[in-house]
Amino acid sequence: CHYEWIVCSVHCGRLLSPTLFAPDGPGHVFRGSYVHLCFESEAALPAKDLALLWGLINSRGGKVAKGVQEEGVT
Repeated sequence: CHYEWIVCSVHCGRLLSPTLFAPDGPGHVFRGSYVHLCFESEAALPAKDLALLWGLINSRGGKVAKGVQEEGVT
């Protein structure tokens, strides 16, 4: 989706390759997956690392959940 490419590029602070966001691309290893990243605690990764992980997961078809109670997380 073109919109996701823009949002992810802005979030990561760099222009990401649009081919990463092709819905039928072979790189969508996280398709249908939700990944919980710890954003607010002593265990949280540095913000730069979280941003890169967020971009990687989203660009590979997954979604990042900020909490385990988020819709879609099982």
